[in-house]
Amino acid sequence: STIEMPPLNPGRNLFSYPLSVSQSVTNALRSISGQYSDVFVAPGENEAPERANEFEFGKAYWVDIVADEQVTPYLAPPVRLPNGEFGFKESR
Repeated sequence: STIEMPPLNPGRNLFSYPLSVSQSVTNALRSISGQYSDVFVAPGENEAPERANEFEFGKAYWVDIVADEQVTPYLAPPVRLPNGEFGFKESR
């Protein structure tokens, strides 16, 4: 199963990561692979934007969509890993 996120428009979009387990940007956005270019942590007041490598619960991000039309990301929920913890199987 997956979690359907709100559609993202061409250009820069504000994106809030809803899952309690962190994961890499590449893994989280694999459903729209090739349709985005950059992801930045949304900066606070007087902060410079910083490129994001990982999504964390409750943080806001800017996602740059390079597709010509709206795209809808689908996030896979965490699974129980062999060590008993919850996490994600990274895509290869």
